[in-house]
Amino acid sequence: MAGRPQADRRLALFGGALAGSGLFAFLIIVPPGHYGTVACDTYSAPHLFALAAAGISFAAAGCLSSRLGSPWRRAVALAIPACLSVAGLVYLFPECRGGPYSAVSRYVITDWLGHIAQEKSLLDRPDIVLSPQIGGIALVLLGAVAIVAAGLKPPHKRNLVLFAAFTLLALLHGYFLVRYFRYLGFFASLGLILTVAALLGRERTQGSILSGTLTAHLPSAPAMLAPGLLLVAATIGSYFVRHVPKDLPPSGANFAGDCDPDQGARLVWPQGASILSPPNLGIQILAAEPEGRATIVATSHHPAWRGIERAFRFLAPRTPEPRIYLDQSKATHVAICAWRGPSSAILEKSFPLTAALMEGHPPAWLSECPLLPASPIRVYRYPAAGGAGSACPAAEDTAPAARADSGTRP
Repeated sequence: MAGRPQADRRLALFGGALAGSGLFAFLIIVPPGHYGTVACDTYSAPHLFALAAAGISFAAAGCLSSRLGSPWRRAVALAIPACLSVAGLVYLFPECRGGPYSAVSRYVITDWLGHIAQEKSLLDRPDIVLSPQIGGIALVLLGAVAIVAAGLKPPHKRNLVLFAAFTLLALLHGYFLVRYFRYLGFFASLGLILTVAALLGRERTQGSILSGTLTAHLPSAPAMLAPGLLLVAATIGSYFVRHVPKDLPPSGANFAGDCDPDQGARLVWPQGASILSPPNLGIQILAAEPEGRATIVATSHHPAWRGIERAFRFLAPRTPEPRIYLDQSKATHVAICAWRGPSSAILEKSFPLTAALMEGHPPAWLSECPLLPASPIRVYRYPAAGGAGSACPAAEDTAPAARADSGTRP
């Protein structure tokens, strides 16, 4: 952009490489039959469009660089196509404007995602900020902010400014969505090194381990540390000056899927079975079903949000007729973690259907399948579904194939 020697060629080559890599990745990742499928949370047509448009813009700006003259004109030549590309994305793929969870229902976002800690920001995680873990969090924040402070100090070093820009994006991403905080350490590590270099100013002499291009023009140590310390203090202080939403009350599906079915015998499901279970249990059943004899209604991945909602509503105490969600799911079986200890009055009062199924007391429209007495899960067949609903799964080590329910219980 500054018009350095060979800059126009490098810019054009970068643009061509970016567009070509985007197309190459598309052909590798996306199956041929899904080229026209729009997926906002996985690589698909919108992502290819964005990379291709950006690459073509860079290549065109590089080819026209000598005619554009000043760096400002070249910057405008890139900014205009960038704005047009964003407008094109919004127009062609409106379903992606709300992010990867735009299609997920409000019910699932509240009752399922609302209980997943990594989907929250640091401002909603007192279990981290108001705990000893804040020490490690503060170290990462200090390092990340130090990089940004170093990038802002003139004379600006191009490489450091770019790294600082990416660090700022990573900082914002990780701060407001904890799941991405793990990646911030990569950027913060350099910031911590530069902070040490700023603190040990006398050691940055020619030939020392702390001497170099990046450390030659660092801000003062207070200038690098102060913004990070303010951010840490503001994060901690926010819990004392604002109302922090309390954790949502648990749903029956949250704890009814918290067990390990691998601790019991592997089950062989009837051909064509469809299993409704809490999402965390469903994904484990799916992993143990390599033959594909059965389908799983709900797994713990947001693209399966319709099945997740049906599983949660099925077990919700406020649902007047749970069978509706069995019928909507075309489920033939219900799987749930087994509770084999003494009856829990609190559980039975708060989640009557969940407790009844976990304790082995199903309603009349479900029939329990006989499993080993120590099985970590209980399975119920739904006779009204017909087909596979007339048979129970069999333990692999005791029976080679699915058998009809004998009506006995473990």
